[in-house]
Amino acid sequence: MIIDNNIITADEDKVLRRISDGFIPGDKVTLGYTYYINNEPLDTPLLETAEHYEEVPISETITDDDFEEAVEVTEDNTVETKDDNPKTTYLVDVLQKALAEIEELKKRTNG
Repeated sequence: MIIDNNIITADEDKVLRRISDGFIPGDKVTLGYTYYINNEPLDTPLLETAEHYEEVPISETITDDDFEEAVEVTEDNTVETKDDNPKTTYLVDVLQKALAEIEELKKRTNG
């Protein structure tokens, strides 16, 4: 992790995560006042410091629980979404989309 004045930049293939609530701003954050923690407004704005953040591998930002809450994998290796518009797709398609989204996140946060 690199700290330059009020800007924190995560190492390659890592992102920053706010320790208090798990918020992930990406691989770079400009420190300043925050008005929300855990999507709840604060009575008094908090001046964030580098100690409020930790570096985590990008792979840790998507958990198995997140995946299991969103889809159901069937015996024939298809995936059915658990929403109001159910559809069936192949697991490989879901994984390819997830990898593409990770690559896009890397490009956006490194730029």
